[in-house]
Amino acid sequence: MRTYTALSLVLLFALPALAQPPDTLWTRVWGTESDYEKFRCVTAVPVGGYLATGHMWEGADIQVATTHLDDGGNEIWFSLEGQDLADYGHHIEPASDGGFIQCGDTQVGMQFDAFVRKLDADGNQEWLQMFAYDGDDYFTCIREAPAGGYVAVGTADDHFLYRLSNTGQVLWRLEHINMPVSDWVEPTQDGGFIVPSSRIHGENGKPYLYKVDASGEFVWDDYGSVVGDTLRGINYCVREDESGFLYTCGQVSDGDALRYVSKRNPDGTVIWGLTLPTIQDRFAEFLELDILADGSVAVVGMFNDENYEYHMSLAKVSSDGELLWEYESTGGELVSVTQGRDGGIVAALWPRFSGLYDPEDLVLIKWEPEVQVELSAEDTLFPSTGGTLVFDELTSNIFVNATDLDRYVYVTGPDGFTETYPATVVTLQPGVDISTGNETLVIPEAWPDGEYTVELHYGNHPDQASNMGLGTIQIQKGEVGVDDPDDLATEQLPSEPTLSVYPNPFNASTTLTIFLPDPSKVHATVYNALGQHVATLADGHFAAGNHTFTLDGSNLSSGIYFIHATVQDELDHVQKVMLVR
Repeated sequence: MRTYTALSLVLLFALPALAQPPDTLWTRVWGTESDYEKFRCVTAVPVGGYLATGHMWEGADIQVATTHLDDGGNEIWFSLEGQDLADYGHHIEPASDGGFIQCGDTQVGMQFDAFVRKLDADGNQEWLQMFAYDGDDYFTCIREAPAGGYVAVGTADDHFLYRLSNTGQVLWRLEHINMPVSDWVEPTQDGGFIVPSSRIHGENGKPYLYKVDASGEFVWDDYGSVVGDTLRGINYCVREDESGFLYTCGQVSDGDALRYVSKRNPDGTVIWGLTLPTIQDRFAEFLELDILADGSVAVVGMFNDENYEYHMSLAKVSSDGELLWEYESTGGELVSVTQGRDGGIVAALWPRFSGLYDPEDLVLIKWEPEVQVELSAEDTLFPSTGGTLVFDELTSNIFVNATDLDRYVYVTGPDGFTETYPATVVTLQPGVDISTGNETLVIPEAWPDGEYTVELHYGNHPDQASNMGLGTIQIQKGEVGVDDPDDLATEQLPSEPTLSVYPNPFNASTTLTIFLPDPSKVHATVYNALGQHVATLADGHFAAGNHTFTLDGSNLSSGIYFIHATVQDELDHVQKVMLVR
């Protein structure tokens, strides 16, 4: 049976010369107490939340594990899928139709075949394509192509690259000899594809990078020009930014293994390369990177200490090659990284404590956004004729350098309603707060009645999924928002008590809302993660209707708390909330 738990990680140390990295916001763990289970990929969903895939034991078989989480790390769905004795998920990402595309390999008899499968938004399989070329076949990465369809990379003794239709049919296939398996393929804005790897030359493999056009024709390659006279190494990941520049990461060695990241021109020539020091005769590598909304990159990997213990590493590097901060902690190797819609960074951890055969779990870790945006408003209920939302803003940051971001409002509402407002470029000075009051947003009468989310973004306009931070306010337009609950028709009201908490996570305070269909006794208390009582929110008899109770976090430390609410014999509920500073 799989388990799903929360785990706290402790920062080991931060280099004194660097800025302090963000704090971890949450950690999620899945596992069966069996060896060799891990997530291999995590990626953000444009509308919010995260996808992850890997493998987990189910009885005597290894199966593909896939999960979809919201921004708070809450599980939306989780699936285990397998066709034979061993199935492995290697990569997953959102597709433009709202579903997801996934690849991996599955055991068929005595060998492995590669697979690609398309999932809908709820994780249900729409189609599956199997690939068997020669011996064991593996797909390690699949991406959606700019012109439609997909491109996948993997191995069948040698390296191969597949171009697939939107139903997984092969359009063309390339094969390269003397190359190990590649873990990434990057579609480019001009319709081509770039693949990182290592090319065997004599006894050494050198970092290698090549590009093909949309038809699979060779464009250029780069062999070993990463950092000076590198003797050997490998490129694991490459990303293209909006200007066409490339960022790569991997491992290089001139006797000692070094983690490295580089920036390149669109033709692959190196602009700069950055290596991080390691301990002599110990192993280190960067495995994956993501380009952040402020133009910097987040890169993840590991290094060994003197005792060969694994240290996870998450580093932020500027577009000029400056190491801005690094998070390091014992416990394993970070293998995949993504920035979420709210600006937080999420990474997949392979928890290798003392070696490959220690008990392992599937682990995801989220770090707080570097920009924290808090919005507050007294009036959030508006009649059908509309009105004006008046709100206050408090925005803080932990940037190292002055950073320009687009500041704008984005609104979502009923029946797919969206509204994107013009942006203003704002320069955030390191550690300097932005505090404003009485900002206004007109709620037009023409907007349909219903619930709306008003978001204030600090990111890249108009891409609402690319942010360093955002804040939200929930508003209601129409009768449900302004009528007295006693005046509503009986059929509109729930027949049982209901409970909600918003916001969660919260910074200063959060509100518990309880609806009572009948007069009832209500008891609501708050406990910390140690089970210690910290507050009583309600204890008495209340009339029918909605009742709100505020948890003031001003004197509480950051962390997880539990609100235990009971309504006579009709409701007994525990709600986990997180206080974030």
